[in-house]
Amino acid sequence: MVKETLRAGQKPTKAQIKEIRAAEKRTVTYTDDAPRLTSEELAEFKQINAENRPDEKKGDCHLLDR
Repeated sequence: MVKETLRAGQKPTKAQIKEIRAAEKRTVTYTDDAPRLTSEELAEFKQINAENRPDEKKGDCHLLDR
């Protein structure tokens, strides 16, 4: 697994852009452990996440590749 972090205001490298473009083409596989969420469930998750991580910098992007 590869993890990359882009900080707010940081421009991605050509290699990072290539990885992002490749990730756009991948299909999402939903499972019992990772089911598809409804819009309501996603809205709830975002609220909880914001409450649990108030000090996290907005705008950072974490890319994971397996």
